[in-house]
Amino acid sequence: MSDDPEHSDALRPKMATSIDFTSPPLAQAGVAEFVAFYKKAAPRLVAFLRCQGASLPDAAECVQEALTQALPPRWATIKYPHAWCRRVASRLYARRVGRLEDPVEDAEAAGSPLLAPGTDLEAFEQQHSVLRLLDRLPARQRQVMAWTYDGATPSEIATELQITPEAVRSNLKKARTALRNHLPEKGGEIG
Repeated sequence: MSDDPEHSDALRPKMATSIDFTSPPLAQAGVAEFVAFYKKAAPRLVAFLRCQGASLPDAAECVQEALTQALPPRWATIKYPHAWCRRVASRLYARRVGRLEDPVEDAEAAGSPLLAPGTDLEAFEQQHSVLRLLDRLPARQRQVMAWTYDGATPSEIATELQITPEAVRSNLKKARTALRNHLPEKGGEIG
């Protein structure tokens, strides 16, 4: 193994598949850039899907699959990687919901390929306490809020969800009103 940081075991993403990052095509296709993106984007993408109502194991699986699809050499062809991965992960989750798969019997025992062992899941969930509020929204409003929370504009959301920008803004307004109505009285803090 080389001392080159691109070939370092510590920088390789933890993938379910066996990938040889030292092979010439992959070694030259921006692996270090991909690995850095993976580490930064994975938690954000999981949070994005959680905002849409995905369970933590489902969100982690969809994000893992989306990031696997972005692996080099495809990586070099993706112009806007976060938007691409967000779109792919969102579509994977939508397909998963459409199939109504049987849930894992013990989701806690299944673990997560994107969270480090020993991660305090309760603390992680508390950081995302807004999820409890989003769960009260209808699916479309929750979906629009998730895209908005992740930084997408109404026109980008409309394109991705194949609805009009007016429908996006309407759902966004309804969602914000509903969320305001569900906030606790004391200082608007989320419980």
